[in-house]
Amino acid sequence: MGEKLVKDRYRVLRPCKKGGMSEFFLGKDEKTDKLVMLKTLPEKVDKNDSKHNIRKILQNEAYVLKALNHDGIVKYYDSLYYNGDWAIVLEYVSGCDLRALSKLLKFTQMDVIDFSIQILKILSYLHRKKVVYADLNPNNIMVGKGKKIRLVDFGLSFFSGQKYPPGLFYGTVGYAPREQYRGRIDFRSDIYSLGRTMMFMLNRENPEPFQRLNFTCNACICLLFIVERAISENPDDRYQNVEDMLRELLVLKIIKEK
Repeated sequence: MGEKLVKDRYRVLRPCKKGGMSEFFLGKDEKTDKLVMLKTLPEKVDKNDSKHNIRKILQNEAYVLKALNHDGIVKYYDSLYYNGDWAIVLEYVSGCDLRALSKLLKFTQMDVIDFSIQILKILSYLHRKKVVYADLNPNNIMVGKGKKIRLVDFGLSFFSGQKYPPGLFYGTVGYAPREQYRGRIDFRSDIYSLGRTMMFMLNRENPEPFQRLNFTCNACICLLFIVERAISENPDDRYQNVEDMLRELLVLKIIKEK
């Protein structure tokens, strides 16, 4: 580690973390002197997955990220072969994910509102670009300095109008809406997943699959109603676009700040 350059440019410094569908290595771009993250296929895969499908997910992530340019979205730099298989080079995003942060501090209602507003603004950009994020959950939301939100992991994202890639559905249990399991996913599915993520921030635990909102949690009724609408089982009963949900949260923020 740290000696051999990959693609005559990237120096692998150390392994960072392993997941069921990918492994991450911290690296350095010797041309720009910036830290980067190499995302590779895992050495071993779950019996329900295959390296072929996981490779397609990595390639899909590169394809989607190439079309995006937003401060709230991890940047794609390069694709290459590492250890004999496909890998992508991404921006190194500092901070910790929302799940890890929840173990360090208890989110206030203003945290929930502010984080959700930031996420909605990023989703608004994605939806204008015709991209469905498709995997919004606390693991994929990074919180950096000044509580700035960044979205990472675009492996399941796709362009609206294209058929949802067969064989590529995984999603995150407790956060993916029922229609996602049926392959009928659209922008409103991202709204549902945000609502479930807001439930996580309010309760500091994963919501059970398709669980309804617990109105006994310690939050103002206006915020609970916003979450309740976002996680409606029927997509037609949810906010029909992120701008409508964003507008209500901005109004609530003004009221709470008075």
